[in-house]
Amino acid sequence: MQSISFDIITAPDLIAGSRLYGLKGLDQHAITNVMLYKQRQQRDETLPLHLQRLVAVSLVIAEGDELSSIQLQSDDEAQLLRELFAILESESCRIYWQQNSVLALLQFRALKFAIPLPQDWPLSRTDQRRAMQCGWFDLHQMLAVEGGDNSLNELASLMALPLPPGIASGECREIENSAQLVVLQQGCLANAQHIYLLYLRLAMIQGVLCGDTYQAALESVRLNLKNE
Repeated sequence: MQSISFDIITAPDLIAGSRLYGLKGLDQHAITNVMLYKQRQQRDETLPLHLQRLVAVSLVIAEGDELSSIQLQSDDEAQLLRELFAILESESCRIYWQQNSVLALLQFRALKFAIPLPQDWPLSRTDQRRAMQCGWFDLHQMLAVEGGDNSLNELASLMALPLPPGIASGECREIENSAQLVVLQQGCLANAQHIYLLYLRLAMIQGVLCGDTYQAALESVRLNLKNE
């Protein structure tokens, strides 16, 4: 079966922030500071999803012995969403970390630009069983049932996955230049790879994958990293 593991990078939606707080005329950094200050007054550092915009997406697509990494990035957010939804519009197993942040944000942005969602999109955040039946797997929720709250980076470190550290998943950042974006994209890709490897291990311990198939998948990842 083909699987698609993915993670996203977001930044403050400066147009929405400027409109909401009457900040017309201020530069981007000043608008960001005001938005974050307003949020800290609510005793929460993370901007709400409707005040974030999609900046980039990293995907790991596995099919048989083939493994490929894809980076999507565009200044045209609507086009970026269309490209992502075209990939996710498939019968693949689609794996992500925290539906209530990743999928919910993508749904907000699709709503803003009036872009149709993939046909089997899990509209309800609470109906995990139906989402899994349609091929959408929230890895965080699957693991949190047993282990409580946890972070992707911590789990990857505990499992000694053969990959560099990722970035803090779900964190909204001010992106000041292209060099910073490149570093974030590398960390986002590491997140997508961590998600894929953790999903494989979960499938193995649950008996969905036999040991030989699991080891073959790990070897495919190692070869892919070596080639990169």
